[in-house]
Amino acid sequence: MFKCIRIVSLVCDVPSAVYFLQLQSRFLFVMTKFKYAGYGVGGIEEMSDHMEDNTVMFGMLRFVFGKGKFQRTKYVLVHLNGEGTPVVKRGRYNAMRGEAEAELGQCHSDVQIMGVEEFTVDNVLETLYKNSVNDDNIDSSGFSLETLKKDMEEMVAQAKADLGAEDDTPVDPNKRLTAKDMKREIKWTEALQMVRADLGPFNWFLVTPDPKHPELINAGSGSVNEMCEYLEDDQVYFGMIRMGFGTGQFRRSKWIFLHWSGEDVSGFKRGKLNAVEGDMKKLFGPRNIDISATSKDECTLETIIERVQRAVVTDGNASDAADAYSMEKFLEALEEEKQEAKKSFEEELPPAPEPGGAAAPAPSVENAIRSVRADREPYNWVLLRCG
Repeated sequence: MFKCIRIVSLVCDVPSAVYFLQLQSRFLFVMTKFKYAGYGVGGIEEMSDHMEDNTVMFGMLRFVFGKGKFQRTKYVLVHLNGEGTPVVKRGRYNAMRGEAEAELGQCHSDVQIMGVEEFTVDNVLETLYKNSVNDDNIDSSGFSLETLKKDMEEMVAQAKADLGAEDDTPVDPNKRLTAKDMKREIKWTEALQMVRADLGPFNWFLVTPDPKHPELINAGSGSVNEMCEYLEDDQVYFGMIRMGFGTGQFRRSKWIFLHWSGEDVSGFKRGKLNAVEGDMKKLFGPRNIDISATSKDECTLETIIERVQRAVVTDGNASDAADAYSMEKFLEALEEEKQEAKKSFEEELPPAPEPGGAAAPAPSVENAIRSVRADREPYNWVLLRCG
């Protein structure tokens, strides 16, 4: 089985203190060492039905737990070291764990078992609980094995209901996809590259305030209004927005650094997390404008365009600021970016199913993993067989 890997290289220079990145892509074809064994919406119990004790298998589970602002998504790597596997094969297949991890993507916990009978709801949830209990973003007061199990059951029930309704859901070819809607995982560094590129498919991203290991909150192509949907009143985030004005050879771009510190953030947390602003600026690179906000009213589209116009005047270009950096020019540029994003992510929107068509064939390994990683899809487990 072959799959296509896209390699992105960056060419950078720094005219006028702004990066103009050209994303150069080329494609290589490599042999994947894993075979599709199954994916589905039934969680741990359904996944166990597809396991075999006479081989080595790798898989991934997705869990969504918590409510409202405390809702979190966690991924668990599953490694079945089948006790019935011949010794030589077992050694060779177990040595492929690193490749399996690269194929499946980053996970928050891992479960290693010798036989299918060990793969139980209690064992998996206990591992997930131990690795999540110290997460600062989880409401620890109501977090327990019991609530985790209840949330898992609700997730599976909802996933089954969603899967049943999929055939009746029309595909919207004009839908704007955010990073979290993608079938594959988008890393924060990739989102940064896209926003830095003058016509990159994303024009904003938000990350957690951790200079060493930033976590991508989301990224998208819908600019300021879309970004504001992901600003939480009890969180501190850092982000970058690329704002274009005009199209083609008349296009001008400005990069805005955003420091978001919601109104409901405690004083202690605010002081601790706000202190990393300088480090986050270094990570993101040069920018034209800095904006700090505690309320969504402070980072509306109109407000930010006004900030851009004032910055242009300050830089000595007052004569054409109002016209060249107007709402009209911004909307023209946004439409151009929309078309570029559509080209880049065209494969993320599946074609509409044909009425009365035959049952869908088994997905490729890559597409099965993408489906489990995509927030907008109901699938919550995938299993791969070595060989």
